[in-house]
Amino acid sequence: MSDISPCFKVITGNFNINYGVGLIIGKKRYISPDPFISSLRAEYSRNFVPANSGNPSLSFYGVGSVFMFKRGIFEFSVNSFLSGRRRFIKSKYYESGAIESSLSSISQRYKKDPDYTEPVLLNDRGSMFKAALFGIVTLEAFFFETFIEDQSQRKIFWGNFSNDPFIRGIGKYFTSGLFLQFRDDYISLFCESGKTFKKIIYDNNRTGSIEGYGFIYGIKFKNRRAGISFIGKNTTREFYAPYSSGRSYPVRSWLFNSAVRPADRLKAGTSFSSEKKLISGNSNECLPSVRMEKYFLKYTFNKRGAIKLSYNFLKRDSGGEISGKKRFKGSADLKLYFVKLLFLAANQRSQRASSWEATWGIFLKLYKSISLKCIYSRFFITEGNPIYADNYKDSSYLSSGSSVDRSVNRFSASIEYKEGSRKFSLRYEKFFAGRKSLRRRLEFSGKMIF
Repeated sequence: MSDISPCFKVITGNFNINYGVGLIIGKKRYISPDPFISSLRAEYSRNFVPANSGNPSLSFYGVGSVFMFKRGIFEFSVNSFLSGRRRFIKSKYYESGAIESSLSSISQRYKKDPDYTEPVLLNDRGSMFKAALFGIVTLEAFFFETFIEDQSQRKIFWGNFSNDPFIRGIGKYFTSGLFLQFRDDYISLFCESGKTFKKIIYDNNRTGSIEGYGFIYGIKFKNRRAGISFIGKNTTREFYAPYSSGRSYPVRSWLFNSAVRPADRLKAGTSFSSEKKLISGNSNECLPSVRMEKYFLKYTFNKRGAIKLSYNFLKRDSGGEISGKKRFKGSADLKLYFVKLLFLAANQRSQRASSWEATWGIFLKLYKSISLKCIYSRFFITEGNPIYADNYKDSSYLSSGSSVDRSVNRFSASIEYKEGSRKFSLRYEKFFAGRKSLRRRLEFSGKMIF
């Protein structure tokens, strides 16, 4: 609710929180399973955003408020939030007061079932101070904490994966951060640093702490003919950020993008990235590193369609075991009055395998606000070399794509109504081989803003 007062806003129910660019806390952004897309992202947005996902585990639940004050070229605001999410744990964890699961796993258990029967409250609270100058320089300082209680307000500990008999788990998670940004129409500079603090509870009620540090920075320049950006992220091995908008584990990564437009209809670009995981997971004994390269060329036919060619290369080093993949992809779409035709072909190669994808589609504009889309794809997959099939320019999909690991056919049809802030879509998808149906899916989504 933003019309209570010019100086006060409040949000209740399910909402997402964005502090800085999400190094410590931010709305969970979809990380594509496509191996040729970097997971590193840094996007600045509103501090409080209503949750639009049907999955409550991806948002906070409670109340948030913002107090604002503006004086000439200066603007100040203070926001705070309280969140209490009811979750369920196993009875043996409830009795012992210690959960072996991670915070992310606990937040997924929002429904009671025969194994997870005992309710607990996942508490989060925090505040942020924000100052802006001329609308182009922004400074944010924030902190928040997380702890778990049962119905009698007994503290519940979590995250003891080592099975150490002298450690009960994490009793409280606390973090603080600082964000600084300069941004105008052509250039953007930002940096964000964060400190994470885990309070460790030992079996004899002694306490200890583990501190971690993270830092993310970036620069972006763009004009009508060219654009360039660089993002870097570095953390210590002890860095702990389960509410980060991107990868929550300690990592050292960077991403470089560039694009030029030598002519109005021609665009070319490159992308390079690297990611090194700093700690191993429960199932990973090695610390993999990944390097990627991407090159693309796009030509547009004066709003009548476009042709795009791309080449991707990926190299993975998993404890000395090196593997690589290459992908060549070409697509074309042609618009004729109210009809748009789509053609796409892709080839992906690993060391000893090659897989192919061929896609055809037709998009029809019915009346002013209704559109119909039909897409057919044929996949020729070699064992051990799956292809990630994205949902090409179809906003009616609830997911952005899926991995295909066998030779199959895919057909999808969708109808969409869109007018102003109202949008509704219905989509059907089917994977099949010959006459055998392998998977079917029916999706409906709707959005209205009042």
